Amino acid sequence: MNTTIPSFNVTASGVLSSRLTLTVIVMLIIGEALAPLLLSKHITVYSLYHLMQTLLLVALAFVIKKEMQQSHALHASLSRQDWARVASLLAGGIIFSFAGDLINSGLFVLADLLQPQTLLSIPPFALAHVCYIAAFYLLSRRWLRASSNLFLSITIAAAPVLAISVWSFVMPSDMPRFVAYATLMYAFIIATMVLAAIWVARAWRRPALPVMLGAFLFLVSDALLGYALLRERPFVVGQIIWATYILGQLLIVRAGLLFRAAPA
Repeated sequence: MNTTIPSFNVTASGVLSSRLTLTVIVMLIIGEALAPLLLSKHITVYSLYHLMQTLLLVALAFVIKKEMQQSHALHASLSRQDWARVASLLAGGIIFSFAGDLINSGLFVLADLLQPQTLLSIPPFALAHVCYIAAFYLLSRRWLRASSNLFLSITIAAAPVLAISVWSFVMPSDMPRFVAYATLMYAFIIATMVLAAIWVARAWRRPALPVMLGAFLFLVSDALLGYALLRERPFVVGQIIWATYILGQLLIVRAGLLFRAAPA
């Protein structure tokens, strides 16, 4: 049984999503170029600029969802109802991510609740990853049913290995037990998201490789951010953290465009 899904059939209806994608990339380049100036003198402007980029990704998710709803030709690997669920889950994921970015922006002082304040963003980002995991499962479900048990066993077994590796890299030995457990749980969730993205890439092959790359970029961003904050190292990789985060989110959200794939 051939469960490989063919390449994209690009249509004119994707003009708006393409423009939003280009806008996010251009804003990212401009923001990173101006980061040294804005971080030293205009940190609030820099934070708002970051939030604007995430809001554009929210808009992109809903544009893709609308395009999907209006399309008469959706890839037959999923029902129209399941495609709608994928679009809603991807939109939900980026909305939860925006909530996490809002907490991390520093525009609201919540430090009295937990130190560092960034730890408060773990719940919304964890929910974002759960949304992405569910979307990736729907996208790869047909392939998973036809896949070998060996490959599934290997990928499932890799989840705790990846999670513990990332957690060990990030977590200092003197952290409170609550923080250690919370970050370990988060590491398991994001590791599962990455492995679910690998399933999507295996199912859809070349069209879904950017989705897998996006998941890995998100993982790298979170690992670097956690290391910089919890180990109290200078935030010298701040620009790398944001660039990998935005590019990762962009590639994940664009997973909704797999509905355009040519019929099998």
